[in-house]
Amino acid sequence: MGPFETEVQRVTLLDFPAEGLILDIGGGGSGIIGRLKGEQVVSIDNRIGEFKDANNTAFKLHMDGEQLSFADGQFHKATAFFSLMYMPNEVKEKVLREVYRVLRDEGILYIWDTKIDAAALAGKKEAFIIHLSVLYPNGDEVCTGYGVSLKNKQQDAGSVAEMASRCGFELVKKVVNEYVFFLKLQKR
Repeated sequence: MGPFETEVQRVTLLDFPAEGLILDIGGGGSGIIGRLKGEQVVSIDNRIGEFKDANNTAFKLHMDGEQLSFADGQFHKATAFFSLMYMPNEVKEKVLREVYRVLRDEGILYIWDTKIDAAALAGKKEAFIIHLSVLYPNGDEVCTGYGVSLKNKQQDAGSVAEMASRCGFELVKKVVNEYVFFLKLQKR
């Protein structure tokens, strides 16, 4: 059994307005949000080694998203770019609760992630790999990929939006493609 691999998925990363600092959950690796917003971004990752490839000017912190070391209401915006896929569902919900806590009232959480149908692939594949072509507003392109074991990794836009709703978020926008989804959520 080998991995299930997607064809290259195009993600057009639109710039978004943001005052103050932006919290980026799982901002290591390709450092996509840090490349977009630079020094405005506070990237956290629970694996410090992930920052070695994050070629951007974001402020990088080794921190677990389940226990954010920030005061309540500290950020106007938060992002998670293909980071929830690495978390078991019970961890995702804890992270979403923490993000909700550190966002200001009416704060926005942007999530880009992938649909993983682990149940359909069970017994056939052992891992899931998504290949991405990320297009920036200035025309730059970053080709990257993310992969996970299929164990405890079932997710889609609906399940993530439902978890976020339980944490207090309101769904503002949802865009779903074959393997990629985008959610814009607001703190109520």
